[in-house]
Amino acid sequence: MIVKMKKVTLLCLEQDKTTVLNKLRDLGVMQIEYAKTPESTDIAQLTATLSSAERALQILAMEEGKNAAKIDCSGMTGEQAAQRILELSNGRTDLEKQLHALERDRDELLPWGEFDMKSLDTLRAKGLYPYLCSLRKADFEALDLPESVMVSEISRNKTDVFFLAVGTEDFAPEYAVTLPTGPLSAIEAQIVEIRQLIAESGSTILALKATADQVKAYAETVAEKLEFSSVRDGMEDVGKVAYIFGYVPVTETEKLQKCAEENGMALLIEDPAEDDERVPTYIVKPKFLNIMDPLFDFIGVTPGYRENDVNMFFLIFFPIFFGMIIGDAGYGMIFIAITLICMLTMWKKKPALHLPLSLFMLLSVVTVVWGWLNGSWCGIPRTMLPVFMQGCDFIADPQASPAAFRFATWAGLIGDQMSGTTQLNAMGDFKNKFIQFLCFAIAGVHLPCARLFRFFDDIRGSWRAIGHLGWAMLLAANAILAVNLIVFTSILTVHPDLKTAMIAMYAVGVVLIAATVAPKDALNLPFSLVGSFVDVLSYIRLFAVGLAGAFISEKFNGMGADLMHSLPDTLQVLGAILLILVAVIGNLLNIALGFLSVLVHAIRLNTLEFSNHIEMQWAGFKFRPFKKR
Repeated sequence: MIVKMKKVTLLCLEQDKTTVLNKLRDLGVMQIEYAKTPESTDIAQLTATLSSAERALQILAMEEGKNAAKIDCSGMTGEQAAQRILELSNGRTDLEKQLHALERDRDELLPWGEFDMKSLDTLRAKGLYPYLCSLRKADFEALDLPESVMVSEISRNKTDVFFLAVGTEDFAPEYAVTLPTGPLSAIEAQIVEIRQLIAESGSTILALKATADQVKAYAETVAEKLEFSSVRDGMEDVGKVAYIFGYVPVTETEKLQKCAEENGMALLIEDPAEDDERVPTYIVKPKFLNIMDPLFDFIGVTPGYRENDVNMFFLIFFPIFFGMIIGDAGYGMIFIAITLICMLTMWKKKPALHLPLSLFMLLSVVTVVWGWLNGSWCGIPRTMLPVFMQGCDFIADPQASPAAFRFATWAGLIGDQMSGTTQLNAMGDFKNKFIQFLCFAIAGVHLPCARLFRFFDDIRGSWRAIGHLGWAMLLAANAILAVNLIVFTSILTVHPDLKTAMIAMYAVGVVLIAATVAPKDALNLPFSLVGSFVDVLSYIRLFAVGLAGAFISEKFNGMGADLMHSLPDTLQVLGAILLILVAVIGNLLNIALGFLSVLVHAIRLNTLEFSNHIEMQWAGFKFRPFKKR
């Protein structure tokens, strides 16, 4: 449930700002909106300090290696550790710049070998004019110099020739080069020395990873001070009175009023304006619904203040979508094993990861259930699986299921007038058709639920809410029509009463929608009606993506088996290794594609198709009260 908010204007004496804000922070019920832009030297310094502390944490997180220096970090405060980390990082950056410059100098000197530049000065003192030169090979071969110039080739590579040209007169060649000073051996010695210093800096930073908790705590302390200073300087002063705005959950206003009475504050409490877009979203829900929080945090969406809390719908439908898209019980068992290992070992003492792991466990269990029903285990042929893993005949092997035959007869896929052979042939595609039917059935429940939710939420405020009932009927009728057009094309012929019900839902639905549509939306109504059918068709993606995943795993397994059978009997061990290798690589790729499909399709069905019908734009932001953290 999204809690109603109150807009609060808080006033106090200018001299009491610090005391009042301390009390307000201790209370922790008000999200602050600054009355003016907070600007001060204090804020600038705290911002720079926080940036430095966060950068130190980033450096620690990115530093990897095993050769940590043996230093004692136990007595270091978070501030001292952050300063030391930044000093080491900045020093290492400077050393890396020096190293790159020296490596460039070395690369320039390598073709010339070990020599002292002073030797050229000796030649100049004798009245000669020496030049170190470089030319392309073709240009060097065609070089035409005066007889007074002597050329000595030093070295050459695939493209260039490096040579010394000495003349008795100054001939100033345009292809002369300027080299770094200092012999090559001295530069290489400096490179070795700087690399050692860089390595020492890295090993010291690795040792300082032990102070990560202290640095994090220091950063949080600075962030808290920065928040307090920003709130203080964001208060507007009018004479001796200071004031600031904010939002408070309606359930907490009594606490704020009591605090105001005890601490000399004045309050103006009012409802937010209808066009106020700064109102935060504060959701209170049963504890079991918190399991969906990691999903919302991952995709970065929050319902707007005037929108609806859809946690329950996500909890019901998102695991179903996930299971149908991944669609393999073997993958689900792998996910469960990984989740259990993380829960019981390395992440056991990290409370922040408990909810994501619980959500992943739920998704994995649903995947196992759906995969087992289909008899799908890592693309292994169903006939090779133990009986208890072969799933439900109704879906996995409908030709052997009397219940599947009864359903197919009800749906009009087979008829009594068909021969036994014809019926078996028709049942060969029953699995795919039933899953398609299931996709549209889910659409026929999921989307109308959005409209019914809006109806019950809006009916107290406007008679136009009745239009949502019309949309619910229209969407349910769309699902029936989609089944008849795409899946069981004779179902309406076999069941004329279903056809009558569909036409009635279309008729009543369109009348209710047309009668309640707002004038500003009337022109778009025809497009919305067509779009509603497209929304229902969109759910077929659950079948298509799941089928694609099953084919990928099956084909990779087949490729591995073909590779093994193509080898002679003497190499069957190698063939078995290749089979396992190809199958593992293929299934890992399929899992990766499955997760990508979940992001693209399962999340889309909830945040786009469903959200459009519940009229959500996910334009909100979380309620973040001013409090000690």
